[in-house]
Amino acid sequence: MSPTQIVASGKAQFGLTTADQLLVAREQGIPLVAIATIFQKSPQGLMVHANQNISSLADLNNRAVYVGAGSVFWDYVKSKYQLDNVKEMAYTGSLAPFIPDETAAIQGYVTSEPYEMKKQNVDVKFLLLADAGYNPYSNVLFTTEQYIQDHPDLVRAYVEASMKGWDYYKTNYDSVNDVILKENPDFTKEKLNYAAEALIPFVYEGDAAEHGVGYMKEERWAELGQQLMKIGALKKEPDVSKVFTDKFLPHS
Repeated sequence: MSPTQIVASGKAQFGLTTADQLLVAREQGIPLVAIATIFQKSPQGLMVHANQNISSLADLNNRAVYVGAGSVFWDYVKSKYQLDNVKEMAYTGSLAPFIPDETAAIQGYVTSEPYEMKKQNVDVKFLLLADAGYNPYSNVLFTTEQYIQDHPDLVRAYVEASMKGWDYYKTNYDSVNDVILKENPDFTKEKLNYAAEALIPFVYEGDAAEHGVGYMKEERWAELGQQLMKIGALKKEPDVSKVFTDKFLPHS
């Protein structure tokens, strides 16, 4: 289900999405505003088998690639590397088709899918989108323009509490994961700790090292807008001053 649609409809007050999806939603007339980002660097990318001669996303021609419908990042990758001979396959959330097909690639997050493959003794290589020049903020916390106008104190409290939680998680993830595990019994403690260790450079480094978790800057949003225009995902350049706000962050 689309978090942007759910928040826009009023069924939820806050949501998490990627920066590119938020920009696309805004151009469609959905007045969403980013109020913090969890990931400074996108952990998303494509996973391939380690025994394949693949060193970058440019090497994916003549292969099957499993991607979700409407994935803006995939349009960027195809355009940048002229991937005009790829067999696009529907990504369903399952890694089952990828495991036996050593020539295939599949979308995922470096904090999750490599762990699943390690558990099944499948050697993989992970190609980050960020390393290919496509680095949208990820796990962007957002709400609507109207909700910010009507409930600024609640928005501030929610953002400050969320950032406080992420600050605490950096060095206390082991105990926090016990709580997460109670709410998500399908996970394992080992998997949660793997993810926690893997996400540290993506959440706490970069601009967050200087400005704190959640920080966003206008240049990043503007660059992303230009990239989306180039591939046709946006028709016009977004007014990034309206796309995000940092006024609710505790360090602002």
